[in-house]
Amino acid sequence: MPAQPTDPATAADPDDDRITAIHQLVEQAQRHQSDLEKFLDLHTDDASIVNLAGRRVVGKTAIHDAMRQALQTPLADVITNANIDHIHFVRPDVAIVSCTKQVVDRRD
Repeated sequence: MPAQPTDPATAADPDDDRITAIHQLVEQAQRHQSDLEKFLDLHTDDASIVNLAGRRVVGKTAIHDAMRQALQTPLADVITNANIDHIHFVRPDVAIVSCTKQVVDRRD
């Protein structure tokens, strides 16, 4: 189970629906990390990610292209598990979520 948020703004009410939604989103991203279309459906058109190699990929189209290429290589057998460390709401409808990822290499 992911760690509970440590931010005082969210720790006071761990049953907050927003926190539950964030945990569900992170779990869905993890579950669909090798399913290109389902993973991309979780992102906005202007999403920005940092991939396993540390490369920043900006925009849904670029994320699609980078993932498609990676999934055609042995990297498809490298899985990550995300644990939420910290949730901070900068506005009621905007959160910054910090996660620690563990890398599991299932390649031979």
